[in-house]
Amino acid sequence: MLNNFLLRHDIDIALLQEVTNNDFPPICGSAAFVNEGIDKAGTAIILKEGLSLSNVKRLPSGRGIAGLFKDTWIMNIYAASGAEKKTRTRRLLHP
Repeated sequence: MLNNFLLRHDIDIALLQEVTNNDFPPICGSAAFVNEGIDKAGTAIILKEGLSLSNVKRLPSGRGIAGLFKDTWIMNIYAASGAEKKTRTRRLLHP
């Protein structure tokens, strides 16, 4: 499904979050840079065939990955909304 979406919309660079599998099958002949976190969920950058990323940096938590594309840094940072924590807190305060 992801492969079809990227092809149909002619997407050059895709940023993925909450990635749970760092072994991507070939997608559109592209390169995948994955940062698997401690809890097995992470981030990824997928580049269309023919494009390249250099100087790739990864946060140890898996919540961030960045790389240099030509003269521009591409950064993919996953910051959870905190909604789950808020719901849990409400339940504790208002049983």
